[in-house]
Amino acid sequence: MKHNHLTRSLTKERGASLVITLLMIVLLTVVAVAFFARSSANSSIETVRVGQVFSAQISESGAARAYSPFLAEIASASNSTPVTNASGLVHYLPLSATKMIPACSLALPAMHTNDNFANLIRQSVPGADALASTDNSATPSKNGRTFSAERWNDPALLLGGFTSDAQLPRWIYINKDGRLTNVASGNAIGRFAYNSYDLGGLLDANVAGYPSSVTVGDRALLKGTLAGADLTLLPGVTQSAVDKLITFRNPQATNSAGYRDYVTGAVRTGFLSSEVTNGSGSGVTTNNFFNSRQDLIRYVRTQNTPLTNALPYLTHFTRELARPSLNTNGLLNMTNRFDLSRLTNISTANTGLSNTSLNNFTYTRTLSPGGVSTNPDFFEILRAAITYTNTWENDPPTNAFSSVTWTTNTDLKAVAIGANIIDLLTTNSQPVRITYASDTVAGKKQLPYVSRIFLVYNTYILIKSNGNNNNNKNTNNNSGTSTNWMNGKAVGNPGAGNQGNDKNLGNSGDGNTFWITFSIIPQVYSPVSSSVAMTARVTSGSLALGNGTISVFSNTAITINTNVSTGCTPVYAANFSGNSAALGFLNTSYGWQGSITNSPLTVSLTGLSFALNNGSGVVYTDFGTNPASASNGVVSAPLSFSITLTNITSTTTDTGSLALDGVQILTVDPRTPRGAGATNRMPSNGDTNSLFTNIVAVTNNYAPAAISDTNWATLVNGIRSVGELGSVFRESPWRTINFVSGPSSADRNLLDTFSAYPTPASGIRAGVLNLNTPHAAVLAALISGTVTTDSGTISPATSTTYGSNMVAVTSVSPLTNRAQLVDLVSSNVIATTGDIAKQSREAAIRTLAEPGQTRTWNLLLDVVAQ
Repeated sequence: MKHNHLTRSLTKERGASLVITLLMIVLLTVVAVAFFARSSANSSIETVRVGQVFSAQISESGAARAYSPFLAEIASASNSTPVTNASGLVHYLPLSATKMIPACSLALPAMHTNDNFANLIRQSVPGADALASTDNSATPSKNGRTFSAERWNDPALLLGGFTSDAQLPRWIYINKDGRLTNVASGNAIGRFAYNSYDLGGLLDANVAGYPSSVTVGDRALLKGTLAGADLTLLPGVTQSAVDKLITFRNPQATNSAGYRDYVTGAVRTGFLSSEVTNGSGSGVTTNNFFNSRQDLIRYVRTQNTPLTNALPYLTHFTRELARPSLNTNGLLNMTNRFDLSRLTNISTANTGLSNTSLNNFTYTRTLSPGGVSTNPDFFEILRAAITYTNTWENDPPTNAFSSVTWTTNTDLKAVAIGANIIDLLTTNSQPVRITYASDTVAGKKQLPYVSRIFLVYNTYILIKSNGNNNNNKNTNNNSGTSTNWMNGKAVGNPGAGNQGNDKNLGNSGDGNTFWITFSIIPQVYSPVSSSVAMTARVTSGSLALGNGTISVFSNTAITINTNVSTGCTPVYAANFSGNSAALGFLNTSYGWQGSITNSPLTVSLTGLSFALNNGSGVVYTDFGTNPASASNGVVSAPLSFSITLTNITSTTTDTGSLALDGVQILTVDPRTPRGAGATNRMPSNGDTNSLFTNIVAVTNNYAPAAISDTNWATLVNGIRSVGELGSVFRESPWRTINFVSGPSSADRNLLDTFSAYPTPASGIRAGVLNLNTPHAAVLAALISGTVTTDSGTISPATSTTYGSNMVAVTSVSPLTNRAQLVDLVSSNVIATTGDIAKQSREAAIRTLAEPGQTRTWNLLLDVVAQ
């Protein structure tokens, strides 16, 4: 029994062992299968990963291959001349204007003239790349992979896209040894192709455009930036789509004031940050920026489809190295353009001025046209950038400077122009005064001032009586306003009017006597209309005749006009009262017995000064440069002059003739001669044909049409564009800084050496536009709505014309720097032939110059690798 029991037990144990063994075999099999399955999967994953890494390496090689020719093109001896500046930095100056933009090389010749490919500048094709094969990128690989035209359209930078395989780039092959080749052989382990796009001529979608809530006034403040671009001029774009873009991009700044405040802050940091301290300092605006073109495309296609057709005109990236591009007088030594906004605080601006008293400064540095350093001050730049040998400089202000003094004193002119620029930007009511060497100049503010002075004289003969006694020697034969004794030649219109009425005869037995009465009449400029009387009075001065007779006069009140309108007051009108005091005539007359025949008479005025009262108790002295509360403020440099009156002749006939005549002492803003030299001397010749009541425009030179043209209001919101320097008084007779006269403009370089905003510490700024853009619509968007004169603006239609004109010019001869915008105005490319108003002609410059650039290429490389 026992034996049988053991036998059965052993049999059970053997069965259990077998089951366990079988289970182990199954388990091992499962483990083995799982291992090999995992190994196979890992192998596939690693194969894909290796392929991805390899493709990335090929792509990087392809990008380097596409990028390096551009660097070589810039430095090539056949394209540019390298110039090393004082800091050791190398500038590459193009040998010709055509070298300013990258050379274009595309798959088919017809593509070069097809607007569809305007942004495409280079492809991996034979002729552009020596290693490009003849196999276009739609050619299948050995394993059958292809890249279609649709894939190459992904950047959305072509207006219509690629439509045939022949337009596609060609493959460049990589052999096993790492060498590149244009032959597909058995040694090839990979291939790549590329397209290169120029983004510099597109509008930066991180900056461009403004919401519909922006007011007309705020829009004008945006026009010096891409934020002032009217995006509705791009194909298919509606204002609602623009509003949606602003809401996404700048969600905290969608109303007019908020958006203006944000842009003012963003432009000061070069549009390089998504977090911006607003211009008012009131807070921080956080924005949603497009960091890649894929971001921009994704936003448009998923959130704002009306912008789809505008994608070829929009970019996510623009940059410029913000420094001058001019190899003139050492300007290439400048590391950055000078920030004009710094001049609102002279104490912190780099001006070289030292303060002597309130608003009075001294400049002591030596100026030199070629002495520009890496960090020049304001006046050093003005001296180097402006050409002082042009026609306008050689033609000095009439009757103010001797030609020798004004023509050669170029340093003083630079300081004077600088003072006027400072006064355009500072918001106080007192013009800046700057002493340079022994001379003092003052800026130009919106204040009433004496614009011209006239020495007017009345000559007549008292004839001895023929038995007719009459004690009233100086009365008219007739009464009535038409026979006033002063109703002779109207001073404001020389040559007109009669010669006056006969005088009553003197007492019996009197001899003939020659009499002359003088008047000093100022012409006043008023920047705004006034409903109160504007009075001017001679605060000091004395008059001497050749025979030594001297009259001292002081506080002689002269009522200029009851209602003073903007501009210049009349000097004299024929219907004025015959009251000599009202006309400003001095009380003393001078007479001689006997006759005078063609006798010269020397008249000298010394210590002549004026004060103006606007009827509200405010007194302006020193020709408008020193508002004071005192009623008899003292000027710093009273005027003195000597003049000879000729052809003064008496007569022995029975009647005496009134001879009212005059000499214009000053024909220009008197602040110019006041600081001209130590003596402030006036000319010695009279000009009896210059007694006009207003300024006549010199249309062929586009000078300001009136004095008011040189008196734009102080920019209380700061300067918005370097182009606004065109409103600065030029220190030449009724001229402002000239941005209209093309190559003859002496001031054009100011557009490239100055900026309305600071340059970031990196020296790089965003939100810029290459002025050589091939897109007329982009230029039109930027120009449209720019203020011309008063409330006028450039219409969308005119903007489109200007954009097309400009592209036609720059496609043949690209601009090399911003200063050349002046040439486009002169040739009526971005101006209208019939428009002779200087402010209006410069309008396009005011919107293009500040965001415009020419020196930096902004490229996008699209590389495909297998």
